[in-house]
Amino acid sequence: MKKFILMFATLCFITFSANAQTKKGTVLLGAGSQFSETSWTDWMISPKIGYFIQDGLAIGAMIHFSSEDQYVPAFAGDYVIADADGNPIPPTVVGAHGDYTLTDNTREFGVFARYYAARNLFVEMSLSSMTMENDEWGPVTYFDGAQSDFVTENMVTQTRMSTSNV
Repeated sequence: MKKFILMFATLCFITFSANAQTKKGTVLLGAGSQFSETSWTDWMISPKIGYFIQDGLAIGAMIHFSSEDQYVPAFAGDYVIADADGNPIPPTVVGAHGDYTLTDNTREFGVFARYYAARNLFVEMSLSSMTMENDEWGPVTYFDGAQSDFVTENMVTQTRMSTSNV
């Protein structure tokens, strides 16, 4: 009998607590993160805060940050003494580069409205602005004024994109 009363009391507490969390005047706090199964330079955090302006309807603000770094140490290159057909050529160094770090960053700021249709069932709409920066290593062709010619070299390039999301 004690077990039944304890289970009933726990169920009532959970029911009344879940119902009280969506009442007008209460604060909605939430967050997401990712720190496991990644290296120490990779992380993501997404805090969210809202306020119930009426029973079951909350408005609030959200932020999302994430970063992923990949460090690549310097490489002296490989010596090549023959072309692809096996013909001898003057010794050439291929693939040499200095230290570099590739970084992918995402930043998002926005507002949201959340409506609870039932106790744990809700619909959420958000409006946000997001900026993503991605680094890549690869060939880049540019015009070298000193040589008056186009030159192709491997280097780090950065792409930046901004979006508005609904």
